[in-house]
Amino acid sequence: MLILPIPHPLSATVRVPGSKSLTNRALLIASLAEGTTCLTNALFSDDSRTFAKALQTLGFDIQLNEANHEMTVTGLGGKIPANKAELFIGNAGTAARFPIRISHSRKRRIYFGRRRAHERTSHRRLG
Repeated sequence: MLILPIPHPLSATVRVPGSKSLTNRALLIASLAEGTTCLTNALFSDDSRTFAKALQTLGFDIQLNEANHEMTVTGLGGKIPANKAELFIGNAGTAARFPIRISHSRKRRIYFGRRRAHERTSHRRLG
């Protein structure tokens, strides 16, 4: 294959797929921030949907728009509405790390939905 240089400037838009890990981290940061945050180019994977649902269960207002790859989160300035919650995290390791640490730091009780999640190292350390 022969690749020839293009003799003129290019004008193009490239859409890079979102990242599960970055989407989950952005969801967490937005939920702990004050006010409304719109996440664009969010990845809608099983893990990110599960994490968004877990945050909703904790009382955060999260609107999902898969067609536009957007998640809108209303953060509460570090406050977590629920004192007690039962969350389904599935096997989403990235999503599980955050609620564990939040609940541990705030002396709150959070239960996870799958046995496999309880076997993870971070659960044993804090559990």
